[in-house]
Amino acid sequence: MQGQQRDIFSPSRHTKGESATRRIPHESKVIEGCISCGLCTEEFPDLFVMNDEGIAQPVLPQVPAGKEGEARQAAEDCPVSVIIVE
Repeated sequence: MQGQQRDIFSPSRHTKGESATRRIPHESKVIEGCISCGLCTEEFPDLFVMNDEGIAQPVLPQVPAGKEGEARQAAEDCPVSVIIVE
């Protein structure tokens, strides 16, 4: 295979019945600088909550399947850009 790149999602690298594509979970976090405006918790209460100090935090460290778009929207809407989705 010299000179060729091997596709890591090639079916030959997976066991029978295993999908050739895998969902890589996204993580979300709120970095320092949250102003406690509550926008993320109001728009996406299933993804963000306010902690005891009044700072937003993700409900779960990994974004639930199918919620990636909502997590990215929360990050985009955050007025101080402290929501990170990786």
